[in-house]
Amino acid sequence: MASVKTLCALVLPLALAAAPLTDEQRLRQVESLSRIHRTVAESHWDRELLDRVGWAALAEPFRRQVAEAADARAARAAMREMLERLGQSHFAIFEDDVVPGGTGGGGVAGFDVRLIEGEVVVTSAEPGSPVRPGWAIRTIAGEPLRIPPDLDEIWVRRAVLSRLSGQAGETVDVEFEDGSGRTVVLAVRRAQPKGEMASFGYLPPQPVWVEIRELEDRIGLMAFNLFLDPVRLMPAFERALVRWRDARGLVVDLRGNPGGLGAMAMGLAGWFFERPGISLGTMLTRDGPVYFRINPRRPAFHGPVAILIDGATASTAEIFAAGLRDAGRARLFGAESAGAALPSVIEKLPNGDRFQYATAGFVRTSGAALEGAGVKPDVPAPWRRADLLAGRDAALEAALHWLREPSGSR
Repeated sequence: MASVKTLCALVLPLALAAAPLTDEQRLRQVESLSRIHRTVAESHWDRELLDRVGWAALAEPFRRQVAEAADARAARAAMREMLERLGQSHFAIFEDDVVPGGTGGGGVAGFDVRLIEGEVVVTSAEPGSPVRPGWAIRTIAGEPLRIPPDLDEIWVRRAVLSRLSGQAGETVDVEFEDGSGRTVVLAVRRAQPKGEMASFGYLPPQPVWVEIRELEDRIGLMAFNLFLDPVRLMPAFERALVRWRDARGLVVDLRGNPGGLGAMAMGLAGWFFERPGISLGTMLTRDGPVYFRINPRRPAFHGPVAILIDGATASTAEIFAAGLRDAGRARLFGAESAGAALPSVIEKLPNGDRFQYATAGFVRTSGAALEGAGVKPDVPAPWRRADLLAGRDAALEAALHWLREPSGSR
């Protein structure tokens, strides 16, 4: 599992030299390190893991590193290195209001990417964009992309989108290779992201969008980028399913969805069940298990459900997909998910940074862990550059083929 430190060091361009720390700033950095160490020691659910990594003994050497750090960047790197010893997702430090994959300056490039066969490839583009699905990115702002072979797809996507983002209205030079091997250099103008800004707790505001449309043969499609903004997303989900009550089937596209609020998975899943007592899985806390019980809704949608997943599907999105699949209410199409599914919270540190830390483990109803394992699709249909260049979406096509089958043979 790649860390934020690895991502920043190996994928993002080097930052400008940071200013030396004042005595007061250095004190806050040391206090932040102590807060991080104490929080993990008091909240981590797996005491055996803490013993294996020698967590108790890590405080002093890393405190010395932070106290001797030349600048805030070096102090932050030492804290991230300490967290890396845990080898788990959802332990991270975000500088000020920056989240990897966020929209620094408010502007985005207007297209999405994935790591496909070792290349960063465009998978979709907003209407009007000159960029085409299937194009491979070679450089951003003159800097070549150097992707370590062991870096997870979800982190590659976040890092590249971060590099592409910036001040809305400004341009960023991007060099692509099209399907014929020709180099295409574009000054991509950053635009405001689609959707509406939403936040929760210390999570910086992020754009949340939802797409609802009806396909041919009375099949509905719903896609959303985050399990966030329940005031808008939950009613939109409800309206769609009420309208599609007698639809032939439903596609829920969770590709690229990194998760969000865990409780929303239970609420949204309720529209597919009428009887209570069904669980999406179990959260393992220090105080004992917490079951992700589904909240049944009436009238429930009884038709077949196809869920699309990929290597950038994570956290709450993985819990939702795996839970519906294990309960027999959905079939999964696409590629294996990120395997980054630990319930977490975000707090502000004395130095002003934000600290994300996991508070529990999570297992499926079978007892299998999602963390590090991910969710495997029932029908593998990964992104392929040749498909994208040909205008094909293999996962969606496979899902529609299944939904169009006669009910008796499905």
